[in-house]
Amino acid sequence: GTQNFISFLLLGFAFQMYQSVALWSASNTLQNELNLGIVDYVFSSPVSRYWYMVSTSIANALNETLFFIPMFMVALIFTNFTFSILDLLFSLSAVALTVGVLIQLGVFFSTITLQFKQVSSIFGFLNLAFTMLTGMLIPIQVLPEALRLASLIFPQTLGIDLARHFILHTSPTFPILFQWVMLLLELLILGLVSTIALRYVERTAKREGLH
Repeated sequence: GTQNFISFLLLGFAFQMYQSVALWSASNTLQNELNLGIVDYVFSSPVSRYWYMVSTSIANALNETLFFIPMFMVALIFTNFTFSILDLLFSLSAVALTVGVLIQLGVFFSTITLQFKQVSSIFGFLNLAFTMLTGMLIPIQVLPEALRLASLIFPQTLGIDLARHFILHTSPTFPILFQWVMLLLELLILGLVSTIALRYVERTAKREGLH
């Protein structure tokens, strides 16, 4: 629903930065600690392992904001500022909520790293799939129907759709309220799933160790 391809792509690239940090930063940190053989010592800390992973992702996301803001501002400039302050706040809120959901997914991926150790090739494939199937760089409307339907289960699809809707006034894929509710539900569900997966890995670690 827009001819502003420059802003469309720039918003997608800016969103992609946060996706990479939210999904993979905790896993990359743990992979490095596995390689160094210090992960058991890290996990012996009284700090909750869940919050250790989440805080790692949040810290990296805050650092990535330094690169997000310039690209986001350029995208806004190319819109000729045809949006309101409220639109901008809603757009940034959609980005923040989606990053929160992706961090929960990132914790789950971290448990896979701890369980199976070498998973970088699988994660590389998933990162490409997430980028191509969620509308970050190309509209999901151009995807084959099966892929278009599959893309709707990813939080990135909803988040970037909302962000673009408020900034570029594109037509939302789903009703706006429905997309907000879905993101909140995904935040809760993935938070629960990641917590259960982490507890399983912790039980396994007590028997077998982690490295």
